[in-house]
Amino acid sequence: MKLFILGLLLTLTNSAFSQKKQLNIYTDERIELLNTIQYLSDYPILNQADSLEYKKTINKYFKNYKNHSSVILNKNISSTFFSFEKPINFILHYKLPNFELITPFTDEELTSLNASNSQDTLNLIITEFKKFYNETKFNEFYKSNFNFYNKIKEPVATEFKKYNIVVTLEKHYKTKNQSYNILISPLLHDGGYAVNINEKGKHNLFAIIGPSNTINKLPVFDTKTTLSIYTLHEMSHSFCNPIIDNNWNEFSKLDCLYKPIEAAMKEQGYQTWKTCLYEHLVRANEIILNEIIFGKQSADEVKLNYIKDKKWIYIDDFISVIKNSYLTDKQEYKSQNDIIPLIIKKLEEQKKNCH
Repeated sequence: MKLFILGLLLTLTNSAFSQKKQLNIYTDERIELLNTIQYLSDYPILNQADSLEYKKTINKYFKNYKNHSSVILNKNISSTFFSFEKPINFILHYKLPNFELITPFTDEELTSLNASNSQDTLNLIITEFKKFYNETKFNEFYKSNFNFYNKIKEPVATEFKKYNIVVTLEKHYKTKNQSYNILISPLLHDGGYAVNINEKGKHNLFAIIGPSNTINKLPVFDTKTTLSIYTLHEMSHSFCNPIIDNNWNEFSKLDCLYKPIEAAMKEQGYQTWKTCLYEHLVRANEIILNEIIFGKQSADEVKLNYIKDKKWIYIDDFISVIKNSYLTDKQEYKSQNDIIPLIIKKLEEQKKNCH
């Protein structure tokens, strides 16, 4: 009997562990709520396909709520500060249906949301979103579309079962996280956002992905290329950004290297040297992970796309250090933090570009 109980406990423990290591792929009611309010408020950073049947479903169900106070509020705040990844990050901190705060916002998140000056507005957002959720019976709308959500999720889930992405990420970065999640949203634009929800010191990584196309009135997610790249890219931010933060004192001394690429970076939305460094480290790792998972041809295509027209001119410096040191001398370099002095040395050689 004792052996049976021990075996059962081990099975349950292994099961729980393996569940944490799954790549969870699903639609999320919070994201659909947010995107619906954004859509009704004519938020421009969404799927622009007029043929999307889901939009017609929304228009019909919410026809009496296009001037709801939450919609009007979102229209006002999205043009000032509540746009891009900020509303995505914000809503994922809460739990429906009561909009309880799951985990406190970090200082960095509060700074991004300008909470010191906008706390009243942030509180109002939750009040109004909850009001919209309850008055429209949003949960009923969400449940009524389960078949649609499953239909668009299935091809993505089927494709990703072929790859051991979570194991590859953790082995590559030598860091573990609590969960890995791909949230697919039919209303989102062709692209993605990265969110890291820190729950009692444990990280839950989210890649929120929009469709690349619309075929036969249905959103299509390009699982073979765009989605896989966005997943590797977006989830890598949670591993890579802290490395840049931890070594910012040294990296900040090289800010003159931003000048030769400043125009190209700002066109892509990277306004500072620090965000540019985040992206260089992420993209270098993304290229290497593409080679590990999908092969050299895929990696070469991603790299060419970044270097040819988008001016990521320092990316080879990052790649060479990761490949030639981090991946080859695993005893010396136990994490990517350990290779930062080598990357800084490489970048110092690029100072000729400052003049």
